[in-house]
Amino acid sequence: MGDIRLWAFLGCTKILEAKIHINSGAPPHFMAEEPDMPFEIGAVLRRKFKRGNFYHYGIASEYYHPELNLQMIYQFGGPFSGDIENPSLNLRLLNRIWGSGEGNHTGVRVGITDYITFSEGIDIEVIEIPDDPIPVLERAKKMLNREDYNPLIRNCEHYANYALTGDWKSSQASLSVKQVGKGLGMILGGLFSKR
Repeated sequence: MGDIRLWAFLGCTKILEAKIHINSGAPPHFMAEEPDMPFEIGAVLRRKFKRGNFYHYGIASEYYHPELNLQMIYQFGGPFSGDIENPSLNLRLLNRIWGSGEGNHTGVRVGITDYITFSEGIDIEVIEIPDDPIPVLERAKKMLNREDYNPLIRNCEHYANYALTGDWKSSQASLSVKQVGKGLGMILGGLFSKR
């Protein structure tokens, strides 16, 4: 008759996918496969960008990809599997600047991707593991599909901190604003200084 795919959340630490083969009249055959879940559920993760000194942040989810068997990561912006359908001019430009490699694209929404795609071949660092992952996951899911990414006021670090603590903050964005302000101050100072 076919396969039935089951997903089960076991406690707060593991997910098990079980395939039960149903054939006519015979008892079901149970096969279980352990998914690749290397990160504690609800943990804040980050990895360096390929260029520069900034990081991309995400939250380790309770889900795994049913075909790849890899843990999924919640993220705001960043690499996603597949091509973009009908990309806007902004998305096309973003993908030229911050391309994600063959078969992937850079998105600007809150979504979920497998941890290999999230890493883009760069080591993932665990920043913090919450005592209780449930509120972290609830806040992460509450923002799914949000599409108003902005590197200074709504970025991946803001999202990860919000999911973890409920506070919307980013040290990277604060540093960037300070650097821009310092640069503008130097330019204006040079323009209006007495010689």
